[in-house]
Amino acid sequence: MPLAAPPPARGGAAASLPALFTALHAELLRQARSHGASSTDAEDVVAEAFLTLLRLPGERLPRNPRAYLHAIVRNAMRRTGSASREVPTPMEELDRPVVDPDRLEAAEQTALIERAIAGLSSREQRLLHGSLVERLGIERLARELGLSTTATTTAVARARTNLRVAYLAATLEARLSACGAPPEHLARVLLGTASGRMRLLVERHSAACEVCRGILRGD
Repeated sequence: MPLAAPPPARGGAAASLPALFTALHAELLRQARSHGASSTDAEDVVAEAFLTLLRLPGERLPRNPRAYLHAIVRNAMRRTGSASREVPTPMEELDRPVVDPDRLEAAEQTALIERAIAGLSSREQRLLHGSLVERLGIERLARELGLSTTATTTAVARARTNLRVAYLAATLEARLSACGAPPEHLARVLLGTASGRMRLLVERHSAACEVCRGILRGD
């Protein structure tokens, strides 16, 4: 049965998209486990599926994100050969470290995604939820928000870009803590959405900062 889209939060849509990720995360974990993945492998595959969706350019975002994510998980299980339905025995589970690095990394990635979403304005979250989850047309969203269709189309594209920027900035924060460079500036340069002035500021800073030069090189 298709997963129903989470309803907008009371008093606004601020929690709608995070609720979607939470719901799909649990569902996709069950799918991965049903194909024989261990709990650690399932967490890793599902985290990568969400990251793949976030990295897509706006024009390639799927009309049905739930089906798209399920396809990514299914293909990943086939590639890793984990679709044999062999599940770890209890002893194998006991042999795992108390703190599983893979599971910890997956949890951290999920937290970064949720943080990026929470950092968007309530209107941006509503636009993303309406266009990606409810699959509402631009005209319907425009009427709901009191905007023209042109303005709504622009706003949806901007919200998608801002989500990718916010996620990438969150992943860069730890590396930039020593030099103090704004993570959003580097994220926008890497994604090609920085203004000329912002790009110039980053270039000047990175000329004297090995950390930022490494990030811009893709290290």
